[in-house]
Amino acid sequence: MEDFLKDVYTSIYKKWILFQQIDNCQIMLSSKDQNKIILKTKYGVANVIFYKFNIIELNVISKIDQESCFFLHFQMNNINHAINLFYEMVECLKTLIKKPKIKILLCCSGGLTTTYFAYKIDEAIQLFALDYEIAATGYNELFKKGEQYDVILLAPQVSFMYAKVKKIFKDKYLLNIPAQVFAKYDVKEILNLVDQELIKKRNKNGQVQLLSIRNKTITFHRKILCISLFRNRNRIHIAYRLYQSQSDIIVNNETIKQRITIQDIYDVIDTVLLNYPGI
Repeated sequence: MEDFLKDVYTSIYKKWILFQQIDNCQIMLSSKDQNKIILKTKYGVANVIFYKFNIIELNVISKIDQESCFFLHFQMNNINHAINLFYEMVECLKTLIKKPKIKILLCCSGGLTTTYFAYKIDEAIQLFALDYEIAATGYNELFKKGEQYDVILLAPQVSFMYAKVKKIFKDKYLLNIPAQVFAKYDVKEILNLVDQELIKKRNKNGQVQLLSIRNKTITFHRKILCISLFRNRNRIHIAYRLYQSQSDIIVNNETIKQRITIQDIYDVIDTVLLNYPGI
């Protein structure tokens, strides 16, 4: 596409965004930067930022935890593609609500050992601002309390009761804690197990499957663009780096979306090539 048409489409796109009307969302041109459009809702802020070469940035930040929920760069080549990306951003912005936390219950024979484990897990939850609540109980109280929780974790000493507990709490996430995890009070691994179980459930409901890339050691003497795709909770990341040499990183960035297409990878390649053509 000729640069003149890209300029025209970018100008039209900017004006089109400012004329949009979205329920419970305020849209305005930044008073400090005329190349920035701000969208605000009760729980999130989105920005549309226009750079040289008709490169456009879309991003969404949660007001609840300041987490980046949507982030990408693309060059204006196709206005329909640009509009679809805007709609995706708005869709992400609308999902930012004050969601109830996932409640986890640890259960052992008497509740003493799981109380300490729950305390250590809660420290990690607070440190990393995770959307979890944690509590512990003895097995004799499980059937009174279990209905109030989303995830039930059985310690090794009561894991033989899995079938009985599952029969009663059919709609709960139920996991046996591996003996080595429980013995070491391995907080990181227990949170990984919960995350994996929740992702597995979402995948069964038709969500995008986990994408991965193998590690590989390479030797090179020119610029190389490396791209990795991975899931983090309910979002897909396209992480990319441009290397000048083994230790010299020129570009270190990522795209964050709830779902991806091959066009998102093309957008990454196009925008990097625009600034660094000799790749």
